[in-house]
Amino acid sequence: SPQIDTDMYCGPLDASFAITPGSLRVYYPLDDAECRRPRLTMSNIFDDNVLLYMELHARSEHWLEGKQYDAELQMVHVSEADRGVYRDQLTTVSLMLQADADKDDVEFQWMLNQWQAVADSEAQACASSQRLLRRRMGETLPKMATRNANMNADTDADAIINNDSNMNEDRKAREVMETARQQSTKQRDLQFTASPCRSDENGRGCEPLGPRRRMFPYSLWTSIWYYFYYGSMTSPPCSDNVTYYIMDKPRRISRRQYRQLTHLLKQSRNDDCEQDTIVSPTGDNFRPVRDVNSQIQSMMKCSPSDFGHFMYPQDEQ
Repeated sequence: SPQIDTDMYCGPLDASFAITPGSLRVYYPLDDAECRRPRLTMSNIFDDNVLLYMELHARSEHWLEGKQYDAELQMVHVSEADRGVYRDQLTTVSLMLQADADKDDVEFQWMLNQWQAVADSEAQACASSQRLLRRRMGETLPKMATRNANMNADTDADAIINNDSNMNEDRKAREVMETARQQSTKQRDLQFTASPCRSDENGRGCEPLGPRRRMFPYSLWTSIWYYFYYGSMTSPPCSDNVTYYIMDKPRRISRRQYRQLTHLLKQSRNDDCEQDTIVSPTGDNFRPVRDVNSQIQSMMKCSPSDFGHFMYPQDEQ
């Protein structure tokens, strides 16, 4: 469950939105200088997992109970602590999106609006024949602020985090984003959902089974229950260094929002204002599902049936 202790956590306005050739992304600050980045604590992972970025794919890259969903929002975290052989492990929480709602999802629409603003800005710049400062972030994770300088950067995660390709351009882009963010009005849009503790007659039932207060982007979660497995990244180098938590209930968006999503996925442009995308003509950008290797992979599900009593009302599970 996400840890929340002060109002200095980074809110939605502290994030930077970008359209890459392969996905829609949301980047968080490089360090905690201006605000404290969201951190994740869940079972089977180390503490100090900092949210690096979010990535949106259409259609979903995971199937649940034999069903593929319309889209998938992945929240990618990495531990800032030096864990020896585990130091290159990533933790990803995936939320499925199902485009069958009668009305737009307000919180998700806010995210779409930010990506739309990026697309509109680049289109306007190209129309004015202005050379763009590209936000070519798709192949490079933000460089971690906390790293043991004495360790050799030769692990898969280090190769991604410290990727030398486009590094100067990436750094300039991030500096521009950081400057714009610092000049904007500081607004903390922390979104909490309070849930009463429902103990039984013996006082049991108040254990912290899930988040009692949720902040963005964890406010997007539709459940505190999930599937859990060890897997690989869904983009090159596809390293087997990811712990996945797949939320068991999808978030519902409208068909109109889905059409906007797939349209935005095709709006990446290069420095010459040419379309620069690897998504399909229909806006799909998901990795095909892989067969489970029973010798090295196992999947578990955490659900209400695993507990004898509940901490939260049924409609919040």
